[in-house]
Amino acid sequence: RILLILLLGFFLINGWNRRNQKSDFLDYYHASERWKAEENLYKFDVAYELKEKVKSWEELFLPENAKLLSDLQTQTATYIYPPLFAYLLLPLTYFPAPVASGIHQVIGFLCLLGILFLFWKGEFFGRNFKNREWILSLVLLLNFRFLESHVQNNQVGLLLVLLVLLALIAKNDGFAGILLA
Repeated sequence: RILLILLLGFFLINGWNRRNQKSDFLDYYHASERWKAEENLYKFDVAYELKEKVKSWEELFLPENAKLLSDLQTQTATYIYPPLFAYLLLPLTYFPAPVASGIHQVIGFLCLLGILFLFWKGEFFGRNFKNREWILSLVLLLNFRFLESHVQNNQVGLLLVLLVLLALIAKNDGFAGILLA
């Protein structure tokens, strides 16, 4: 049990300490801001503007195109999820980015706890499963790099895994379909 608590504590503290740093969450956050402003979520307008402005490869690297190149590299198509996800994150846009990132970080950690709870409860191995703490600790250790990456980059993967697991145990097919969608 101590190993399980230490690993979970590490993920929580590590993620919380990185909430102010650049992460994948900023792509989600900016897409939601663009939704609110009724702009293109995927920010292709920079690519179109550059295409109209630059007629040859030589013109591409002129100083007046530096900002467009920078925007193309850092903003264009960095959001890769369906529009629904940007819509669902709209409430977080009412907070400054670091606060919203912290909220998203906590949601991700709660999703990790939810995943572990489903396994702990015996939804996938049976209710008479012995040595749950050791198995869950082993699962966390074997998936340490994946979990650390998701926590550090404030990604949406843990939420997606939780939704898939909930869909697998759902008794209602319609509800399972909504969870998967």
